[in-house]
Amino acid sequence: ICYPNIRHLTLRLPFDNHFWTIIPTLDHLISLEIIETQEHSRSESQLKDLVNRAPRLDCLSIDAMSFLLLIQSNIIHTSLRRIRLKHYWAKTNRYLNATQCSILANSLLGHQCEFLVIRVENRTIILDLINKMYNLRILSCECQDDNWINNSLLSSKDELVEWLKNSFPETYFVSRHRSRFVQLWINKEISAKISC
Repeated sequence: ICYPNIRHLTLRLPFDNHFWTIIPTLDHLISLEIIETQEHSRSESQLKDLVNRAPRLDCLSIDAMSFLLLIQSNIIHTSLRRIRLKHYWAKTNRYLNATQCSILANSLLGHQCEFLVIRVENRTIILDLINKMYNLRILSCECQDDNWINNSLLSSKDELVEWLKNSFPETYFVSRHRSRFVQLWINKEISAKISC
């Protein structure tokens, strides 16, 4: 059995040595989801190898801590544009702090990212991410300091959404997206033209 043209892959790390006999090439892979990563150097090297062998990879869904380790290795991948950060390792601390988000925003992958799903400790981190990640077009985020609860959907006031709307130009669109997630559509070109 061999699958040379695989486009979407969901995987648990580390994997055994038979993986490369079943999937010998990742040349057509556009979407990779890592559903669990055991803390271990083999997992780290396998993740780097997977990303490096997938020249068309556009979307990576991965544990936030694993992704931070990946970007600290200064990996370069020109086609990766969509990043979904999940939390498998850190069951107790699901939110990234300002330092971790700064590492992401200042990385090579952070600079080219256009779509990001992330959980952050506080709302000011959102401002920093949008200011530093200059190619970012869509940000879907959950804030630990968000007071919104499910039954707030009936209320017309959403404090975090209002705060974000007041923090960005009118060319940005902010809305509540699924439960505690807020989604921002970012249009920096139009806002730059307006400010001229």
